[in-house]
Amino acid sequence: MRLTLGQRLTLAGLSAVLGAVAIVVVLAIGSQDGREPLPAEIESIYPEPGDITLSQDEIRVDMAFGVVVTLVVDGVEIPASSLRVTEPVGLYVFEPSVDAPIAEWAQGRHTVELRWRPAGGPGLEQTYTWSFETR
Repeated sequence: MRLTLGQRLTLAGLSAVLGAVAIVVVLAIGSQDGREPLPAEIESIYPEPGDITLSQDEIRVDMAFGVVVTLVVDGVEIPASSLRVTEPVGLYVFEPSVDAPIAEWAQGRHTVELRWRPAGGPGLEQTYTWSFETR
């Protein structure tokens, strides 16, 4: 069976509409977790906002290359000596320990304030804050 030009155009139009609907549905489902997107300089964080963690879990921040990072946890600025830093990939890790300003996560809510600015010069400091819970 051979389709007329009008039928082929109709099928092509329906295919395009169905494809667009599929894309919209996928995007809508992917953003239904209620979380705001991370700023462009932050590639990933752990724990994520609202996560429930164990008392020995670490905080990991994966940043874009070329920024200077300060981490404040529950109002306590974490000194650079208490961070494991892998500069070439922009990974910053804080793990509670007896030698750190925070020895372990107490049960309850914890707030992390991440501050960053461009390395090598003046620049506007930016901040991202989130919370997680330890049980």
